[in-house]
Amino acid sequence: MAFVQPKRKNSKVGLIVGTIFFFFITILLFVIQKDVIFDNSVKFYDSFESGKPKKGSFVELTVDGVIGNYAETKHTTNGVPTGKDQHFIIWLDNDNFISLKTNNKKLIKELNEISDYTWDYVDGLRTDLPKKITIKGSIESMDSEMTGFYNDWIIDEMDCGDRAYYLEIDTTETPGTYRLMVGIFAVLGIGCLIALIFSIKKEKEMNTSGLGGFNNTYTPQTYDPNMFNHTTAGDNIDPNTGNPVLYTGDQGNNGHIDNLSGVDKDSFK
Repeated sequence: MAFVQPKRKNSKVGLIVGTIFFFFITILLFVIQKDVIFDNSVKFYDSFESGKPKKGSFVELTVDGVIGNYAETKHTTNGVPTGKDQHFIIWLDNDNFISLKTNNKKLIKELNEISDYTWDYVDGLRTDLPKKITIKGSIESMDSEMTGFYNDWIIDEMDCGDRAYYLEIDTTETPGTYRLMVGIFAVLGIGCLIALIFSIKKEKEMNTSGLGGFNNTYTPQTYDPNMFNHTTAGDNIDPNTGNPVLYTGDQGNNGHIDNLSGVDKDSFK
């Protein structure tokens, strides 16, 4: 009868899938966000395509005019608050408008300060816009809900719908954020690959040593009358009577039990 240990393929398959998945995510992030990862920003106005900023571009923009903070987005995980983003309307140098998203407290403070200067300028209380800051972010599309809030200001309050870009500069995803993400997925992929290599190596070593799978065949053995002998074959037969005896380990009677009445000697054959 052959007893074969089932091959444990599940762990190896899991490691293969894990390796492929984590490396795939790493490469995908690297390809899609390479400009952000390497901080390869372009000037905002150089990103234009067909008269408007190109979606997906990682841009650098100098801001000196802010209309205001028009919306707030709150984030939760299982009902627990995890953060919030602020959305501002930026007044561009080409006299158009675009949305900007940030969660940086320092930047929020600076944008609110610039907004105060901007309205003073609009109301004729100032003759210039004294404060300028440089921001970097990815140009993204706006969802329908955010577009509605945007229109409340751009169209209903300002009547400038024809001068608005329905896009948003997202400053929340920085080069450091994507570098960390790529690093984590790359480490996980390398970990799965190393574990897979060790698993294959261990399996080969077991197969080479004959232990892989414990695939051993057991052959039935014929009865050997001497298998009960604890000393020598001659001690199993009484030389005087020819009857079988059992060795007890008791040296008081030469280790023999001479009286085996009721025991069939043929049962030992």
